[in-house]
Amino acid sequence: MEFTDFANKLRSILSDGGNTIIFTKSLFEILMNDEGIEELNKKKDSTIKAYFNGGTSLKKFSSVVLAHLNDDDEFERYINEFGDTTLQLLVDEFSNEIPDIGISNAGRKLYELFLEILKNASNKKSTQKSAQNSNKKLTNPSIKEEIVHLPKEQESKDIPYSDEDQLLLAEFTSDYDAIMSTIIGENFASAFLEMKITEKIKELYQLKWQINANKFDNPTLKGYIFNLLGELNKISDIFFSSTSTSSNFKKVKSTIRNLYVKLHPELYTVTFPYEAFIDDWNDGEIY
Repeated sequence: MEFTDFANKLRSILSDGGNTIIFTKSLFEILMNDEGIEELNKKKDSTIKAYFNGGTSLKKFSSVVLAHLNDDDEFERYINEFGDTTLQLLVDEFSNEIPDIGISNAGRKLYELFLEILKNASNKKSTQKSAQNSNKKLTNPSIKEEIVHLPKEQESKDIPYSDEDQLLLAEFTSDYDAIMSTIIGENFASAFLEMKITEKIKELYQLKWQINANKFDNPTLKGYIFNLLGELNKISDIFFSSTSTSSNFKKVKSTIRNLYVKLHPELYTVTFPYEAFIDDWNDGEIY
């Protein structure tokens, strides 16, 4: 199990839908001693968010966490402080990963799983090295990775979609957040090869969202969904084509960044004038 899967499962039950950065930092803070928390606080919010979404490898930081574990069993206590109803939800959510989990041992079992995830992450080969050893080769390695930035999260409860659309949107973003975050991120080239993103995009579309995308009721939201699916289909062609340029690549990254924001109305205010504060925002708009 990857950290992004672990964190997303916990957040779906233990968080009130708030800031993903705060929630992710809290998971590490509960595990770490004071020296470790000092190292955690040096991380940029964008890096913490990328850990949550799976856009950035946890390899280096997992070693830092493991070297600065506290001795207070605080994570176990944190889990066990929730009531039996919440604990049962956690048991149901993690039953595939932890067959012997139950209400009485949920804290200990989730703590052990968290440590296992960190140990596995610290032992992974680096993404860059894995990418260099890949059989797939870029036909246009001259493409430079242009950086695009997400705006600062602004939590909002004013979501203009029906309950049914919100549930379907949560399922959609659960499937695609890691992909979008990786594309937006700074190390997309190596991650593209390491994570086999094109295969995952194809699988999600053919087996699920080719049909389910039509179930959205709100026409604006449905438009965002189909725009994202269309942009994702361009990724492989642009990245491996010998005729593609950095400007082509930057355009797609900017577009996916904008769609990521629009597909998270709980984190980014729908009516905020992003174009006034982000220089390349209009570059990512679809007209």
